Amino acid sequence: MHVRPYQPALGIDVALAEIAKGAGRLFDRDVVESRRAVFESGFNFASIATTDVQAYT
Repeated sequence: MHVRPYQPALGIDVALAEIAKGAGRLFDRDVVESRRAVFESGFNFASIATTDVQAYT
């Protein structure tokens, strides 16, 4: 997360809750469910190496 000069970042939990609230309306329900399963299995962004991220861009 990056610190923003106008407002501190709210955190991943807040972001994931917003995604869940939009399931079926703003976001595809199946994609939201997949995201939930990935994070519940223990995924976190800190576990990704920079080179792994660059491979997908």
